[in-house]
Amino acid sequence: MRWLLLHYGWGNKDTATTDEMRDLCLDLLNKFPALIIVDDADSLEGEDEAALEFFLLDVPATASKVLVTSRRKFSGLGATTTVIEGFGADDGASFIKSRAELLGLDLALFSTRAVRGILEATDGSPLFIEELLRLHASGVRIEEAIRAWKERGGEAARRYALEREFEMLSVPAQKVLATCAASETPVSLEVVEAATGISRDTSQSAIEELQRLFLVPKPRLIEDVEGFALKSNTRSLVLSLLDRSDLLRKVRAGLDALSGDVLSLRARRGRVSMYIRQAIGLVKQDRHEEAENTLKAGLEEYPNDPGIVGQLGWIYKNWKPRRVADAREQFNRGKQLHCPYEEMYVHWAEMEAWESEWTKAAEAADFGLEFCQESHALHFWAGNARGRLGRDLVSEFQPRAGEEFNLAIDHLRAALRSPEDLATFQERQLQSKTYRSLCLTLDSLTSYLSGRDQEEARRSALAHEGLELLHRWQAEHPDDFFAKTEAERLQPRFERRRRPSPSSSGS
Repeated sequence: MRWLLLHYGWGNKDTATTDEMRDLCLDLLNKFPALIIVDDADSLEGEDEAALEFFLLDVPATASKVLVTSRRKFSGLGATTTVIEGFGADDGASFIKSRAELLGLDLALFSTRAVRGILEATDGSPLFIEELLRLHASGVRIEEAIRAWKERGGEAARRYALEREFEMLSVPAQKVLATCAASETPVSLEVVEAATGISRDTSQSAIEELQRLFLVPKPRLIEDVEGFALKSNTRSLVLSLLDRSDLLRKVRAGLDALSGDVLSLRARRGRVSMYIRQAIGLVKQDRHEEAENTLKAGLEEYPNDPGIVGQLGWIYKNWKPRRVADAREQFNRGKQLHCPYEEMYVHWAEMEAWESEWTKAAEAADFGLEFCQESHALHFWAGNARGRLGRDLVSEFQPRAGEEFNLAIDHLRAALRSPEDLATFQERQLQSKTYRSLCLTLDSLTSYLSGRDQEEARRSALAHEGLELLHRWQAEHPDDFFAKTEAERLQPRFERRRRPSPSSSGS
């Protein structure tokens, strides 16, 4: 039902109950008739009997039609339902040849006897034929594949075939297949990358490997983003094969983190906090390796927890000497997992600033502002980094400097707060740093605009703002050394750059 709603453009209906989705599907199938093809309906038996009943009884009662392929007849089907059984000898031989060619198999191996054996073992089911041939493609001789199918029969044979294929896959391909199976909706490369932790290039290679075996179909376009999804039969089989495995547990945790599974995060918050507190205590004692091992143990218990991932980045940031590459990797992983915690992005931006990587510092703060839009600290780091970047660009004669100064000023203005709202020493300290960064950026921008007649009015307005900020800074922070020294240095500059008021120049 979710797939039908997705095809009708209703998006992800995670919040809807099964009954609500059923009613909505039937209503849409009446208003916008469609042809629904249920391939190999036998595979929907067992725990999926409700789905079987929906397609065989409920949907045919609408204006839509259902085409069912099956190896046996079902009783009680609607009048608009047509049952197509497995292939006969001639059609089956043609189908086997076409699938073998797609899989790149040696057609010489498919004698009349082998083709007959395949059709007998699979009851002519297109689904079973494909899977038997994929088993052969994974390295099992065609005679052995037929024998294995006959001995196990039906679903057991399919499971055996997939298990053999799975063993032959690379580890990244196994992770991607598990991710596609764990998700009820198509997954983009970005989701695969975030849920598994593997790189974009590795993800693409894994997808290509799976597509060569026809385990993952071509991508579908969902809201202008390519998404990969398994056929329902394959998905059920993969989930059954990986049930209770660490691999499936980890990718599900990654998908939960991406979808904002608040209840799940809240339930495990206590133990996650325990790991984080213990790691912080170890770092304060300069026991960084023990802190790292503590958080890695936490990730074993709670794979892809964004809080633990971000804290691991913080450990690498504070390592002596600093492990910048490792910290970046963890911070970026936390971002991919939609980490909602302001502190992670502040630490990330601060680390990049320590490295004088102003573009990266600004980007880190921007990432955080996507989740913490009202964060004064992140606005400060975004503005401070862009102000420093603007000054570097001026020295390189880059025309983009003015744009960076303007963005910096917008962020720094947003970072300033009313003095009455500053409750802690850290908040007052951030306010003072914001004043200093904003005054320095205004100084740089007014200097950058000097000599541009068309910008005279704006330069004058910015200089007025700079003078006002210097006075406010000293009034709010009278004991701040920088408030005094920067005022002595910058005030004459701002006064020179002010345009004379009309009253003083009109006589």
